Amino acid sequence: MVYFFVTLFLFSCLEVASKPLMGAISPMELTYFRFAVGFMTIFVVMVLRGRLCDLRALKAREWWRLAFLGILNICVSMTFLQKAVANAPASTAAAIFCSNPLFVYLFSLIAGDQRPRIRTAVAMAMGIAGLFLVTSAGGLSLSKGILYALLASTSFGLYT
Repeated sequence: MVYFFVTLFLFSCLEVASKPLMGAISPMELTYFRFAVGFMTIFVVMVLRGRLCDLRALKAREWWRLAFLGILNICVSMTFLQKAVANAPASTAAAIFCSNPLFVYLFSLIAGDQRPRIRTAVAMAMGIAGLFLVTSAGGLSLSKGILYALLASTSFGLYT
């Protein structure tokens, strides 16, 4: 449970903490650095726990799937998120990005993993209305920052 709260705290600070770095580091570099540090941390923990043999046990198909998911998350979703933070207020980018459960549900409907239900449809409508309120706060125009945040949320929903 401690790991959960540490992760929750760190991820919730992401947009606000990365906003001041935008002038010095490009969104792609910042994303690369974040995930390189994360990879090194996980690698060290695996070495210390003697779990590297688990990686060797993966089949080629599993490696391809992991590569696809890594590219989708790191190169697509997180880069769009950093570009959203660079082009919109961090709070707006974070609020829009947090709408990704809407897209997770839509993709699960398309994949046939979920069946539509009335309660879920009402919740989806409320979520979409909230998303519309956040994106139209400055008028009905679609800025680059909002577009990047929507792309980040959608691609993260697909990743999830």
